[in-house]
Amino acid sequence: MNSHTAVRKDPKQIQLQYKRDYMRQWRARPENAQRELQTRQRAYAHQKLDRAAPGLRRVCGFCRQRAPVETVIRLVPVPTGFVERRVPYCGEC
Repeated sequence: MNSHTAVRKDPKQIQLQYKRDYMRQWRARPENAQRELQTRQRAYAHQKLDRAAPGLRRVCGFCRQRAPVETVIRLVPVPTGFVERRVPYCGEC
């Protein structure tokens, strides 16, 4: 009597596990750990600014007059190439 039954995992669960394992390995490398730390500190600083000035009026990153309705991604040149920058956008200018 063979009681071996194959248990199939959900493909989404397999993908999530792969992504978790990959990011753990990625963060374990010293050069990436430093980058991750800088990203985390930058995010904390943004959160702190948002909490400190809740009444601060946000404006469009292009015309600097109207309130933004969405965020668009623009490329900004840096010495090693380009980086993506999120810019608030009013949708009119």
